[in-house]
Amino acid sequence: ATNRWGDYAEMSIDPVDDVTFWFTTEYYNSGKKTKIANWQFGVATLPPNTNFVINTPNTLLRPVPLLEGQSATFTNLTTGQVDNWLWTFPGGTPGSSTAQDPGSITYNTAGLYDVSLYADNSYGDSTLTRTDYIKVIDPNVVTCDTLIQFYGTPVVYRSSGGGYVGGTNEYGCQAIAEKFDNFSPYNKITGGRFYWAQATNGTNPDVTFVLWGDDGSGSPGTQLATKVVPLSDIVNDMAVQGYTDIAFSAEVPLPATGAFFLGFEMPGDAASGDTLAIATNTDSDGPDDTGYSLYSGWETYSAWSMSLMNAIFAYGCYDPYMPPVADFEGIPTLVNAGNSVNFTDLSYGGTPTSWSWSFSGGTPTTSTTQNPTITYNTPGYYDVTLTVTNSYGSDTKTKTNYIHVVDPNSCSCGELGNVVGSQVLYTTGNGYVSGNNQYGDEAKAEYFDSYAPYTEINGAYLYFGYAYVANASTNITINIWDNSGTGGSPGTVIASTTVPITTIANDVANGDSTYVSFPAVSIPGPFYIGFIIPNPTSAGDTVALMSGLINSSSPNTAWERWNGGTWYAYSDASSWGGDWNLSIFPVVCTTGSPLVDFTVNNTLIAAGNTLDFTDLSTCGPTSWSWDFGGGGIPNTSTNQNPTITFNTPGTYDVILTASNASGSNSELKTSYITVLEPIVWWDFPNNPDDNTADGGITANLTKTIDVFGGATLQGFASAGASTNAAQARNFSGGSGLKGWIVDFTTTGYENLILYSKQNGDVRSPKDWKVQYSIDGSTWVDVPNATITCANDWTTGVLNGVALPTACEDQATVYLRWIMTSNDGIGGSIFNTRDNLIDDIMVAGIAIGTPPVADFSADATSVCEGGTITFTDLSTNSPTSWDWDFGDGSAHSTQQNPSHVYATAGTYTVILTATNSAGSDTETKTNYIIVNPNPTVTTSVTDVSCNGGNDGSATAIAGGGTPTYT
Repeated sequence: ATNRWGDYAEMSIDPVDDVTFWFTTEYYNSGKKTKIANWQFGVATLPPNTNFVINTPNTLLRPVPLLEGQSATFTNLTTGQVDNWLWTFPGGTPGSSTAQDPGSITYNTAGLYDVSLYADNSYGDSTLTRTDYIKVIDPNVVTCDTLIQFYGTPVVYRSSGGGYVGGTNEYGCQAIAEKFDNFSPYNKITGGRFYWAQATNGTNPDVTFVLWGDDGSGSPGTQLATKVVPLSDIVNDMAVQGYTDIAFSAEVPLPATGAFFLGFEMPGDAASGDTLAIATNTDSDGPDDTGYSLYSGWETYSAWSMSLMNAIFAYGCYDPYMPPVADFEGIPTLVNAGNSVNFTDLSYGGTPTSWSWSFSGGTPTTSTTQNPTITYNTPGYYDVTLTVTNSYGSDTKTKTNYIHVVDPNSCSCGELGNVVGSQVLYTTGNGYVSGNNQYGDEAKAEYFDSYAPYTEINGAYLYFGYAYVANASTNITINIWDNSGTGGSPGTVIASTTVPITTIANDVANGDSTYVSFPAVSIPGPFYIGFIIPNPTSAGDTVALMSGLINSSSPNTAWERWNGGTWYAYSDASSWGGDWNLSIFPVVCTTGSPLVDFTVNNTLIAAGNTLDFTDLSTCGPTSWSWDFGGGGIPNTSTNQNPTITFNTPGTYDVILTASNASGSNSELKTSYITVLEPIVWWDFPNNPDDNTADGGITANLTKTIDVFGGATLQGFASAGASTNAAQARNFSGGSGLKGWIVDFTTTGYENLILYSKQNGDVRSPKDWKVQYSIDGSTWVDVPNATITCANDWTTGVLNGVALPTACEDQATVYLRWIMTSNDGIGGSIFNTRDNLIDDIMVAGIAIGTPPVADFSADATSVCEGGTITFTDLSTNSPTSWDWDFGDGSAHSTQQNPSHVYATAGTYTVILTATNSAGSDTETKTNYIIVNPNPTVTTSVTDVSCNGGNDGSATAIAGGGTPTYT
């Protein structure tokens, strides 16, 4: 029985000749292998299968673009036995090659060229010709073309809910983009073509087409240009021709590094019939996954387990006559005083021929080298300015507060962690392995014994995977223990702090970690960080921590305190067994002046509301100095964690300076707080009060609040969050049917946010959500607007929830708070118990006024080759500019450009100025006169020059075209 043949048959290759295969088998339990047969495949009797692709330049564009004098290399992908090779390269040098890999081929003459590869053997031959594969561009000629990288078969992919993978769907797709990488030598984009999978028009919205730059990680970043087109036009385009062509109002220079992305934002309201989706290629067409979609972040189609290209084609140009567009980077931007920053010119568009740098706070303060190195000796924030110039113009870029110089005595910090790979929330019975569970565990902790060169603990990130709030006033205790307990277990608590369970619940809902800070704690040796479990032996408040995959990292570092006070390692056989690592990440530092950071509970608020600022500085600051940019009340504070009210709409900087005995540092967050104008609110300040709005813009002062679905309004005399509240009852059985409703106008407003507070007793409805409607009949959920009520005014709160863009600039918007379950706060719902609502507010930013374009020039008459500087005089704060100088040259997007007129003539100049509210164009007809350079003949009289001394002569113009004197 011990020598039975098993089922473990194997096939292997002979290590001697690499062509003979062995068929082997092995004994069941001994692992011995015996060769029982061998063979070789027969000699191939087929001709080669010829194939090749471009290798360099590494681009998906077809044809492959090159400038005259540039080279290409090719990758031979031919399969089968080959006896002879023959490459042919029309227009290339060399023009042919018999090598398997032909090396570098140089193209010196503009044109469109094929590439062919022939291969043969004794059984036949095969030839592949890629037609119009190489496009060679004259470097002195403006050349425009369609940038094509799409290949394969166009298809329409539907989502499981009836939406579209490449557009409007049930998952909330916000935008679609196609990535274009390695596009040189093209250096500007003029527009694009979009082939549609679907387009339907429900509410007549506009569609915004966008050209994005690269965010530095290979995803769409800054918007470089936009074009607005009515969705109704796109629906017509799809019906007539299947695609839409768009042209940006100005030619857009492309950044020198990274990709660009061309796409569109989702229009209107899908629930009301607004649908837009792009065609893609088929998943099996190839591996290139260049299509991107925007949800909570940008994703490729790999999120759908597919590799797809969007049917989007860019219109691009190579223009050798462009002025440069200034850009740069400095490394590092955070530097200790006395150290240096290396600056790199990243200007694009036309190639600069000169550079002029200005460095406030730097040594030296100016430079004319392309990539200077600058030393900073004094702590502070400093601007950097670069002006780049070539014969076609100049451009200037300033980065405000770009370099942050800190105290040379600053501490340094790092983050510890034992988790390897994914983080998981493990459950057990009706509880959690690393949280509340049926065993009544009292605490969880993670062990750390490797921390050099750091000497202090300043805080920790804890990744909770679950939090249930039964009592909003509950605080969770976070401790640091030394290892003085039995067997090196957690011993003495050396630091402790608390965090509200509501904060943890909010972090879990947002997918964030929870950060806790400690006054700087000296590391005593190996230590533990963990938390005390609330109500370990009873139902109620619940928290549970994430951990790494069990046995993914050794040794075990997770510990728990059982009911009774004894600590056990998770690896203990009487505990969970195996090696565990908890998702706790201490922040550890050296000593020195503080590294400053801070956060706030919301950066977007309605005027009249308060914000809670939290100091996140490390290295033990002992004093704090806050400045709230002129918008806060109070506007300064020396509290570590101040609460500040903002009453005036606007955008405000915040700066914090933190100090200790080693020194001080500052952190500036520019345009950090945006305060919005309230456009309607109900806060029921009077007793008695009524259902009419208590404030807002004039058009909303008559708006009212009511109930629906059979609930009954009871009045406005109950105590509210601040003064009084609206109260209603008869909510039993009201899930999906009953609630509160308001309507108001948002005409002229955008970036809307919503506030509300709800309360009830144990027999009042617990679960709610907010929905919006434009027509009062079709309702759509407001994202992040689910509400769990409690018998307080701090749990059932919406605090600055963003309303969808479909609510912006509307004659009427409806909001309703609708029940989502028939559960009461502490039992079943009684019809005699009230739900209260208070402090409803909608705020937004007034949609600005479009610019009124105007400009001037420092001269309107010059000779050929003369330079004219134009000055933008537009009003209403334009944010972008498009200059057409009338001479056929590239447009400029600078605010105040300089332009060289090379040819005599009379030119019309056009400026289009744009901001978020719209654009305006100013045309000055025949504004610039460029005169031809003169040809002059002269005669010389009155020569006076004696004895080699200086003298004088008079030259009199005797002719010229036109006449000059």
